[in-house]
Amino acid sequence: MEDRIQQMREKGLQVYDNLSPGRRLTLLALTLTIVGALVGLVYISSQTEFATLYSGVDERFGGQVVQELKSRKIEYQTGPGGVIMVPANKVAELRMSLVHDGIIPGGGIGYELVDKSDMFGVPDEIIQLNKHRILEGELSRSISSITGVRQARVHLAIPKPSLFVEDKKPPSASVVIDLAGGASLSKPMVRSIVELVSGAVSGLESERVNVVDNTGRVLNRYAEDLIGGQTSIEYQQILEKTLRDKATGVIERIVGPGNVEVVVTSKMDFSREERTEELFNPEKQVARSEETLSEERETGGNRVGGGAGDGTAQGVVRVGDASNSTRERVATNYEIDKVTKHVKGPSAELTRMSVAIVINSNYRKQREDGEELPPISDDDIENFRRLAADAVGFNKERGDSITITAQPFQETTIDMLDVLEKENTKRLWESAGQWGLMLLITAFVFFIAYRLMSYLTEGHDPAELLQDGQLPPGEDRLALPGAELLDELDEDEGPLIDKIREYVKRNPNKAAAVIRFWLSPNDEDQISEVDSTKAANVLLTLGEEIASDLFARLGKEEIYALNRGMQKLSTIQENRQSEVLLEFYELCKTSNPFLLGGSNDFIKTLVERSMGEEDSRQLLSDLGSDKYNELQQINSVDSRTLANSIRKEHPQTIALILAHIDTNKGAKVLAQLPVDTQVEVCVRMASLDTVSPQTLRDVEEALMSEMKGLIVSGGEETSGVALVAELLNNIEKVHEDRIFDRLTEIDPELAEDIRNKMFTFDDLIHIDDRGTQTLLKEIDKQVLVLALKTASEEVKQKFFSNISQRAAEMIREDIEVQGAVRLSDVEAAQATIVQTALQLEADGKIVIATPGSDDQFV
Repeated sequence: MEDRIQQMREKGLQVYDNLSPGRRLTLLALTLTIVGALVGLVYISSQTEFATLYSGVDERFGGQVVQELKSRKIEYQTGPGGVIMVPANKVAELRMSLVHDGIIPGGGIGYELVDKSDMFGVPDEIIQLNKHRILEGELSRSISSITGVRQARVHLAIPKPSLFVEDKKPPSASVVIDLAGGASLSKPMVRSIVELVSGAVSGLESERVNVVDNTGRVLNRYAEDLIGGQTSIEYQQILEKTLRDKATGVIERIVGPGNVEVVVTSKMDFSREERTEELFNPEKQVARSEETLSEERETGGNRVGGGAGDGTAQGVVRVGDASNSTRERVATNYEIDKVTKHVKGPSAELTRMSVAIVINSNYRKQREDGEELPPISDDDIENFRRLAADAVGFNKERGDSITITAQPFQETTIDMLDVLEKENTKRLWESAGQWGLMLLITAFVFFIAYRLMSYLTEGHDPAELLQDGQLPPGEDRLALPGAELLDELDEDEGPLIDKIREYVKRNPNKAAAVIRFWLSPNDEDQISEVDSTKAANVLLTLGEEIASDLFARLGKEEIYALNRGMQKLSTIQENRQSEVLLEFYELCKTSNPFLLGGSNDFIKTLVERSMGEEDSRQLLSDLGSDKYNELQQINSVDSRTLANSIRKEHPQTIALILAHIDTNKGAKVLAQLPVDTQVEVCVRMASLDTVSPQTLRDVEEALMSEMKGLIVSGGEETSGVALVAELLNNIEKVHEDRIFDRLTEIDPELAEDIRNKMFTFDDLIHIDDRGTQTLLKEIDKQVLVLALKTASEEVKQKFFSNISQRAAEMIREDIEVQGAVRLSDVEAAQATIVQTALQLEADGKIVIATPGSDDQFV
């Protein structure tokens, strides 16, 4: 095992020593990436999920909690508002433990004060004080257990008992409540707190208990209660809800749940009236008492004394004649019927009521069997009105009103199950995202480590280095293989050509990579003639069957370079062919050989076998023409270098050069010329179709000394206006606008002809609807939104009329909310759509009508 590790170490050091500086930096970057990924993975996996232990904790208790957490070596975090957070899996355990240890007194100190203290020898004053504290603490805990109350404190003022009545004072209490965030206490809950405190203290009346919340509001000093302890607003709301439920219930039995909406508005009179009445009924008399008085009187002769019942004194002598008189008086007292009434009026009286009812007119559109029903009639509305009036106790004399209408309902019901499901799904995705990120980092680390180990253990493969255009360090492009490789070839069985052929069959991509490397431009944007001849030599040696497979993997520019290498094969000495094969073998890391073949016929056969008949005919025509071979040398020149070389040439000469090189390169060269020169060149190019072939040949001869390879095919006429239009289609928008502005000043007619030949983004309106729909299928939505940012309304309407209304509205919204974007990005998006349209036209999928053309399409 140690030998294996040592071998890998030595091989790794050897590979590292053979690496180029760029490769060493890449290896270092990969190593740092692996280390960073591992550190990130460890960091993510070690993250602790914190949860709130306590919030709104008083600073005194908060400090004790923090000290206790430090002593227990538990991680914690603090936040504003007295928030203390600990690991989520320890919240429940810590809450119970801290309360048990007295760190957080659960609403105050209670009976545990008795458990912790020794009462022996304690003065009576201290015992009474502890009893006072225990009562306050237990009341605080009881109140804190009420829903919505986060913490409560109770202060009791209990006077000392006195033997004298005049010295006795009633007890009182104050309760301070800290409500949880967003919570509130209803009036019955406040009353229950008052009754709880007053019932726990002997002689404490509820009127002497004050309840205050954490904002300073007195909670038990509301307006006088009405019925059942509700305030006036609460009573009115309850009444309206009761009437609404009655009306809704009776109508929903007919139209079904959710098909009726009832709103009740009431006007209440909360004044209270008291009066006393006394009613008398004179027709009903009852004798309560009767008094009869009888009186008899006798006068006359002398006699002593008086008669019985006479009030005269006895023994008195009366003189005279005697006479008798009698008088009787009866007095009767009657009780009259009287009724005394003490009337106390209601504290809440309904003075007026308004009821608004809306019925869903679609509730009975169809039966279950699909049969359509007639809409709600006026008779139905009137029946609903009578039902609602009887349900709510409608009183016309009181001024009540009922309004009923039938309208279709909008579907706005929110399914809470869907909301909860979406919320759970969101949380699930968040959790899955965290684990997915960890798995992705892990997979990335293993992948990089595997590739790095493979790179170190398998050795250095030059074929892989060809993708960035480098050979192994210390080797030249024509370097011969070392003695070790030659010895290896001598020991192998079979000829070298056979082994190269077998390798290429197994690894055509690597072999093609070597060929492409030889045919790639160097730092000066030039293709080495030596390398192109080496590539041609290898393909000739491999033969038609294998070489045609490699030929199909080359690009057009590489085929052109290979063709030039074929033309130069005569300059390669015969003994150099084996050197080229050995170099090819070294780059491919295999020992194989092959036999030599022809030249022009061979390249022709390769083209015909790897490409179609029409494509091969056109390519062979280009390969065989001198025009192509020379003009490709100009195309290979950097656009900036070419622009600097022809800047001082006559505009006619520049026009000829730009007319016979690649359009994209011509556009780049034209953009780097002065404005006046740009306009003049465009004018000259537009009139090239009138230049005689002799003139073209004269210009070519004049350019031979400076621009080698510029050969214009004599007698070939060019559509100059179309050429300028194609050139301007490939130039940047800012240069295009500047050229057209100057060109319009010089020759407006010519400018109009060129513009008519050009196809711009605004010209998309000339595509028929079917063609526009085909174009929309090929365009990315984001590209379309960006391109329409500055488009005219006519162009926008062209696109919007060929998509659905909903899709058009979404695109308009995307354009409005897109914000500021670079004008160059908009122009690039428009150019992309234009190129797509031109490609579709070239493929025959759409037809683009030219503005002003008389062509008709059927």
